[in-house]
Amino acid sequence: MNKMNLIGKKLALLMLLSTSYVSAMAPNANNEPDSLLLRLPTDVTAVFCKDWLTLEEEAKVDSALTNRKERKFLEDAQKSLAARDIIILDNKNVTDDDLKSILSKFQNTKDLSLKNCTNLTGAALIDIATHCAHLKHLNLEGWHQFKRPDIITLVKLCPELETINLSWNTKIDKFWASIKNPGFVEIANNCPNLITADFCRTYIHDEGINAFLKKCLKLKTLKVGGRVSITNAAFNGLEINAMLTHLHITGPADITEEGFIVIAVSFPNLIMANFPGCRGLTDKGVEMLAKKCGNLVNLNFYACTLTDLSAESLTMYLPKLEKINLGYTGITDIAVDYLASSYNQSLIEVDIFSNYGITDEANKSLVTHCKNITKLNVSDCKNLTEVSFKAIAENLHKLIWLNFCELRRFQESSITLMDIMTFTQDYEELKELQKDDSTETTNVVINEVIKRLSKKLPQAN
Repeated sequence: MNKMNLIGKKLALLMLLSTSYVSAMAPNANNEPDSLLLRLPTDVTAVFCKDWLTLEEEAKVDSALTNRKERKFLEDAQKSLAARDIIILDNKNVTDDDLKSILSKFQNTKDLSLKNCTNLTGAALIDIATHCAHLKHLNLEGWHQFKRPDIITLVKLCPELETINLSWNTKIDKFWASIKNPGFVEIANNCPNLITADFCRTYIHDEGINAFLKKCLKLKTLKVGGRVSITNAAFNGLEINAMLTHLHITGPADITEEGFIVIAVSFPNLIMANFPGCRGLTDKGVEMLAKKCGNLVNLNFYACTLTDLSAESLTMYLPKLEKINLGYTGITDIAVDYLASSYNQSLIEVDIFSNYGITDEANKSLVTHCKNITKLNVSDCKNLTEVSFKAIAENLHKLIWLNFCELRRFQESSITLMDIMTFTQDYEELKELQKDDSTETTNVVINEVIKRLSKKLPQAN
């Protein structure tokens, strides 16, 4: 890592990998090159260009580095181009020709992320299929300029594909009219090695979801919903699937209680069950999920139709819960007490926002018992007062994220400057506070926190 010091504070590590990688640097105040490659001791390398430079401009980059110590690293990186198997481009200015030029040089690409490259068209998918025969991971999040035949051609020519992300295609209505069910079914039929599929905010319907669950027998993670209302039909005729561990279904969805019971029976090894906005999930569905899926540690039931009985079911059947979102479900102190008494060691993230039946007493019990919490969202819990804030400050010393917006029962004189200073001194790891801008007292709190944290945290460049 000493080599990285020569790049200085302007170089940001943009991926967290278990191995080293090659990174490219975005423009900065000193007008240094937009693309700066760094060679590290590995065959796994990556490219990242926030403001894209065409290949023709590489000569300018090379010239600009002539008198810099970093030039040596650029030379080293160029020697390893043939080994490059990870390419990350995240910019709307990347064109089809740009991508084609890159892929023609990097024939061994296995991991390709083109998130938000909205200028790319279906021709780019054909180029990917042509040049990346051993592609394993493909991220097309935010794309919209491709049609069904393009993506089908790609998956047919890339049989080793393990990860595909087509999420957040928010402007693809006219293009995806023909890819609804037939397109997704064809993708499923041609991706036998698929492990992770993210289709959130796309037009995948019941038939497409059902095809992935039946055809992709290695599938471990499936994310769908948010654009088309999914029904029980998505889970018809399923056999018990021991492979799927992560299931995310964003509402609105028309999955009923019976549908969630089928999910619970069909996927006994679920670790994560996220069903935000699925109003058909009731206490009975939660009970079956907890009973049948004993490995669950991450749950998101935001805005589901639940009562305190759901929390009781969780504590009865799930021995170790780490993350729970029960925001806007209508739970009360009773549910919070269940969580506090049962998961005092394991809970690290808790979202219980917008539940008006939660009071200081239960919140205090939660933070007193569950001291490993690193993320807490109690925003819009209108019955909480400064008592809860002080209890958080006294107990949650591992906290790094806190949202206490809309706690309007704070008294102007209830939080003194001494309370604030004590709070910030204790919370060296606290990186983010969300507050109610309309309350003068909480503005003082956040300003003092920011002032103190600015001296402790790395500065943005």
